[in-house]
Amino acid sequence: MNKRTLIILCLAVFIFPVQAVQAEEETNPLAGLDGYIEKGMADWELPGMALAVVKGDEILLMKGYGTRETGKDLPVDAHTIFAIGSTSKAFTAFTLGLLVHDGRISWDDPVIKHMPDFQLYDPWVTREIRVRDLLANRSGLGDATDLLWYGTDYSREEIVRRLRYAQPVASFRYTYAYRNVMFLVGGQVVTALTGSWDDFLAERVFTPLGMTRSGTTVAKLSEMDNVASPHLRISGKITPVPYRTMDNICPAGGLYSCIHDMAQWLKLNMDEGMYGEKRIIDAAVVRDIHSQQTPVPLIPAIQEKFPDAKRFDYCLSWLTVDHRGKLMVWHNGAIDGMRAVIGFIPEENIGAVLLSNSEVQNFHEALFMYIMDKLLGETPRDWSALYLEQHQALDRRKAEAQKQFMASRKPDTSPSLPIKAYAGAYSNPLNGLFRITCEKDKLVVHWSTALVAELAHWHHDTFLGTWRDMAADARMGKFLLTFSLDEWGAVKAVSMSDFITFTRVEEDSR
Repeated sequence: MNKRTLIILCLAVFIFPVQAVQAEEETNPLAGLDGYIEKGMADWELPGMALAVVKGDEILLMKGYGTRETGKDLPVDAHTIFAIGSTSKAFTAFTLGLLVHDGRISWDDPVIKHMPDFQLYDPWVTREIRVRDLLANRSGLGDATDLLWYGTDYSREEIVRRLRYAQPVASFRYTYAYRNVMFLVGGQVVTALTGSWDDFLAERVFTPLGMTRSGTTVAKLSEMDNVASPHLRISGKITPVPYRTMDNICPAGGLYSCIHDMAQWLKLNMDEGMYGEKRIIDAAVVRDIHSQQTPVPLIPAIQEKFPDAKRFDYCLSWLTVDHRGKLMVWHNGAIDGMRAVIGFIPEENIGAVLLSNSEVQNFHEALFMYIMDKLLGETPRDWSALYLEQHQALDRRKAEAQKQFMASRKPDTSPSLPIKAYAGAYSNPLNGLFRITCEKDKLVVHWSTALVAELAHWHHDTFLGTWRDMAADARMGKFLLTFSLDEWGAVKAVSMSDFITFTRVEEDSR
């Protein structure tokens, strides 16, 4: 073999594989995706994930990765059930859209037209708030409303009734503020008109789309197989945790589904209400649902995630943002131990949905962005590395905040009163009543049936709370309760992390 022939053969070894890869990528834009996913799941310690990729009416990929529960051989597949978090909101908007389609409501109907007893703190807002306002995150309500539903014993009806006591923190329609309870009200509008949001959703969406493994009641999961376990980081380790019942906030974030079912839902939205040859809802109604309603400030955290963004808007349960010069419609979701993301680019008729079983990661979003790049024919950014860097930076900020928090403790102080003096019932109109008991010389907070916390003295009349439920402690973190005394030296109130105040009451008060 002469020297020239040897050089040609050596070059061929390198050139032909490159050409083969390029040719494969031209015919299959998702070539090499499995390798990226494998590495990303390892980097993020993500136990399991499922994804579907759609182009037009074709499903390009539908696949499960990893395990349903860490440490076990329980493969994820297309029918593995996950909680879908706030991507549930779009289903509530769609059920309201079906009522618009049926001519039973208008987006601009006052809510009290269909729920005469509905009431907010401001009488003018009560009269003015419209159906579309419920889905556009501009109610003016504050974070305290989330304490109404998370882990509480309150029904949907009781949560909505208590909103009349929620003092606004901003003017109505003045600014964007993400509030779950308004989507719950939207679900209750559907219930008022149909008898049951859950049944109406099943009849008009799940059944025609063949979404047989999707539902609204966590209790039913115990009767089903192939269900992914939620995971949180507890004591530094990715740990499976039980499902938390979220039925009381289901219209905002409590649905469960599988990637097969979610792929059908994605196709329905991408095709503006058509599913196969059948029209489920009028296209104009779907366009309303996907249309911008409330501008979202382009804060640095959003600009880091979406470097192409010139604007960011909330629609009626969806978000829109610029990506590679195209408008992208999308939404993410997180609930105890699980995360989801769904979205599409209407101009290119491409979309994806991802479900994952760990809350302490953002690989699902990074992979979604990576897939969008690939489908657009762009050289993809290493979104996983970018998101991981941001995630680690956030962890460092949290660690520094925790360090400062620990340093804020005043040493060598004592409570003003004996421990038993702080036990009792505490209440406010919005959140209702909770109890503090004294058990073996320790104070114990009984926030609800599910949420119980032990208190340890912090300083002066402030105590540090730790939730007994490991998932609640990992997700919500510790909290401070500060007691205040009246002029006679008796406990009169307690405030939670300077966030919300409860007055001491008789045991039978509400």
